[in-house]
Amino acid sequence: ESGGAYGSGAANVTDRFVSAFWYLDELAELAAKSVAVHCRQTLVGGHYALLERDPDGRFRPNPDYFATRLWAPPIGARAP
Repeated sequence: ESGGAYGSGAANVTDRFVSAFWYLDELAELAAKSVAVHCRQTLVGGHYALLERDPDGRFRPNPDYFATRLWAPPIGARAP
């Protein structure tokens, strides 16, 4: 599981800014071990999803979404 806590994460913990550092560390560890593919378990739903729906039904990115976007350009082409 690639979420910061099992069972859909923890409200106000895994969906907060500080949790993105845990996720970036996980991505770095995987890259250091030459893992070629990483699949995030949840795109929408739960407290560790990359996106959540606001009350109006629109998608709102969680901090891990931005961490993923920041990670992709520097590592993308160099990932084994």
